[in-house]
Amino acid sequence: MILDPSERTRATQRKYQEDKEAGKLIGLENEPPIMEYDHWKLIVNRYPYDEVWMTSMLLVAKDCVSWAELPTEAVIELHDLKIGFKRIFDRITENGDAMASVNYVPHVHLLQGFKGCGNSRPIQDFKL
Repeated sequence: MILDPSERTRATQRKYQEDKEAGKLIGLENEPPIMEYDHWKLIVNRYPYDEVWMTSMLLVAKDCVSWAELPTEAVIELHDLKIGFKRIFDRITENGDAMASVNYVPHVHLLQGFKGCGNSRPIQDFKL
């Protein structure tokens, strides 16, 4: 097993790779939501970027389509959600194709509490 570079701790990256090799990854579309919107749902990242961030969540498209196939309404909703989430999260990011996992579903990483900063904080409770 080769641990590839990521923002995960070695333990989390190892667990991710082991689960992937064993066929145990759960598709993002099947993860239980914390919050639901019309076209998107907010979930906890099962394999968080815990080397660098205190909080690692994902905004996942409910429809299992490619980015290019998202309906216009979903794109507009994503834009609005990202504007609101900028008040809560330190980083909102989308990975490129090289980082894509099996059964790719459009998603956005929502990261909070940069561990390299002395005044970083995890998310306590938020409403959007």
